[in-house]
Amino acid sequence: MTYETFKYEIKKLGLNFYILDTAIVVKNSKSIAICYVDTKKMFCAYQKAEFYNLDESLQKKVFELIFNLAKTPLYERGE
Repeated sequence: MTYETFKYEIKKLGLNFYILDTAIVVKNSKSIAICYVDTKKMFCAYQKAEFYNLDESLQKKVFELIFNLAKTPLYERGE
């Protein structure tokens, strides 16, 4: 999955994100961080406690997106 696809899919879910030097941080509608995907390492993603306050179906969709991005080789993710 590319970063552009990830960003597009996250926005479709009504969520937002910001980009740090080493991570993309997904935020809920209250601008609270719910999860991170590392931009320097593969297979590295974290959920924060706020993630578990999402509706179960939204949790599933976000989980799939963050772990699809995390398992994508860094060189395939784009800029």
